[in-house]
Amino acid sequence: MKHHMIYGCMGLGGGWNRDPLQPEDEQKAFRAIETALESGYTRFDHADIYTFGKAEEVFGRYLQQHPGLRKDLFIQTKAGIIIGGGYNGSNHYNLSSEYLLEQAAQSLHRLQAEYLDVFLLHRPDPLLHPDEIAKAFATMKERGWARNFGVSNCSYGLFERLEAACSFPLICNQVQFSLGHSHLLDAMVDWNTGGAAKAFTGAGDTPLLWHEGLELQAWSASDRGRFTVAPESAANADDKNVIELVARLAAKYDVQPIAIILAWVLQSGRNIQPVFGSTHPERIRASAAASSIQLTRAEWYDLWIAARGKSLP
Repeated sequence: MKHHMIYGCMGLGGGWNRDPLQPEDEQKAFRAIETALESGYTRFDHADIYTFGKAEEVFGRYLQQHPGLRKDLFIQTKAGIIIGGGYNGSNHYNLSSEYLLEQAAQSLHRLQAEYLDVFLLHRPDPLLHPDEIAKAFATMKERGWARNFGVSNCSYGLFERLEAACSFPLICNQVQFSLGHSHLLDAMVDWNTGGAAKAFTGAGDTPLLWHEGLELQAWSASDRGRFTVAPESAANADDKNVIELVARLAAKYDVQPIAIILAWVLQSGRNIQPVFGSTHPERIRASAAASSIQLTRAEWYDLWIAARGKSLP
């Protein structure tokens, strides 16, 4: 059964190094892709930097071996980060038109695909020019390289400015959001309280959850397994409480804990989609159950309160 969750491909392609793809890297990636497809995933998230291009390359090899598959998939990639290219090994960002067009062309080549369903800006570049980005997007659209466009890690104010520069809507914003990183919700409820100063900047971004026509894609939606480990492995007492609550709900709904974590994310906004990126087949299969779970309002709130580590005002 198809669902609208997104399979994150960051873990495909072996290590984060410049070494060429190895046969075992390809086998592991193919097994993960096939399990995702069997579990109902049809949407796949890439970036030019994932395992230094090898994630796209190994996915392209899979597409080459399954030539009829592309039309049934929704494939997106991102560009804009120059990984480790700056002072003291820091990243640089580049959202210039020339760079974006160059990276999009390279991604299409590695993916062995004629087009992308979505091309996204990976992170904001303080030196960006909205009109230049709009021009790059228009060029990609004219060339048939990408059908839609979006952003990631982008504030609501910057999203609106970029969309205003384009002659077409931006369809998605990929941000970190999860049970353990619920900043958009926390800012909303803490705004008119003693914690208002801390919440002030984030409160302006909560419209991301309801913006008409905008899909919010939640990366790191599973908190890297933080709340699905054994209780004795919890990082602290608050995490232990969340782990135990998640386990009780998993038993109630007859699913694995990861499905409860992702179901919470799915129910947190009108058009929010988790990006899930494990390469372990059993965990991929377990994640797919999230779309069939409907937590009660009380269960959703209790999970959030437990993860916040403090009561709501």
